[in-house]
Amino acid sequence: MANRIRKLEIHDRILSPAEAELWVFLDAERIDERTEVRGRLTGPTCPYADTVEVAYPLRRFPKAPEGFSPLLRRVVIPEPSFWDPVCPFLYRGVIELWQNEQLCERVEIRHGLRSTSLSPRGLFWNGELLTLKMLARSSGTRNELRRDHDHGINGFVLPGFEDELWSLAEELGFAALGRTFEPDISFLKRTASPACLGWIIPAEAAAAWDDWQDWTAEVHRKRRIVGIEIEQTPRQPLRPEIDFVIVPGQADIPVDRPTLARVPAGSFAQGELGQLVISTNA
Repeated sequence: MANRIRKLEIHDRILSPAEAELWVFLDAERIDERTEVRGRLTGPTCPYADTVEVAYPLRRFPKAPEGFSPLLRRVVIPEPSFWDPVCPFLYRGVIELWQNEQLCERVEIRHGLRSTSLSPRGLFWNGELLTLKMLARSSGTRNELRRDHDHGINGFVLPGFEDELWSLAEELGFAALGRTFEPDISFLKRTASPACLGWIIPAEAAAAWDDWQDWTAEVHRKRRIVGIEIEQTPRQPLRPEIDFVIVPGQADIPVDRPTLARVPAGSFAQGELGQLVISTNA
């Protein structure tokens, strides 16, 4: 009998210079003793560095973690290469669902290893302080994006629906902030990308938080950040779920969150946004 994948997620469980351990979560339409998950990751690859690619197979756990699906698998990568905007190392591979020794479904994947944190000291990427010089893009070719990278641009603000731009950002090394005007569930697939730093939501979301609450919670579950655009000092305190704010140009808007200045102040569709800086106003 055929079987199909219902959901597939890859989570970084251990990230260190010595070893990375990934957990592969797969849910199938049916699970019994003859359901199997097979596959591998191969890499790393990077457009700016020579690499030696090695295959890393999916492994069963010596003892299945309690409370998890019997299809849970892990991948162990010794001395891993991490994804960042300077050297965006990627691992590519396949995940296969087998039933009764028959291949039912095969999914191609690519995955980047990275960790980020936003604190009063700044944005840390893989433990190193990173200043983002960002550009808003709604279109662009591979060659245009390579020129951006050569000119020191290391981040983009991207529409949630632009598949090709998100793919190129991941491959060529750009931290990406997605921009959305509604809590579109289909955009959440971008959040799994190593390029995805987080999402920018509109100022109106603050007054309709019930519509955004579950969506932003899922973004945070994937360890990504959520920002909001504001044009003036908020009348109410910012919600704790808001990690940063977008402000127009050199506007003096006192907030207690990291800020990203929109430059020029009246334009967002295309144009340099500036640097991610920490507000000193409270």
